[in-house]
Amino acid sequence: MDETTVQILHYDKAENEEEAGKDENRDKSYMWLARGGPEETPAVVYRYFKTRSASHVKEFINGFSGFLMTDGYKGYSAALKEHERSYPEETIIHACCLAHYPSSRIMHMRAENSTTH
Repeated sequence: MDETTVQILHYDKAENEEEAGKDENRDKSYMWLARGGPEETPAVVYRYFKTRSASHVKEFINGFSGFLMTDGYKGYSAALKEHERSYPEETIIHACCLAHYPSSRIMHMRAENSTTH
């Protein structure tokens, strides 16, 4: 699961096309993406929201059990903790994406492993 920023242009606020491209005629919003399901028929869901609120995560995870891979955005952790309290029968294992894990920590772990073996 991930979210990314998108800019929405408001042509209705602008007097002409050149004006529409100016920052005051844009809103920063978010496109949220979730992918999952069985291997033979995976599903991809895109949802548009005006904010990055953790409350949007709930809409994706309600009724879900399994592994959920995310980046380090704290909203995921907050939503998962609340979900665990509200729906203890739905087990979600939070897997964090290593692409977002600080490289300095990975290098430190590699150095520790090389000295212990």
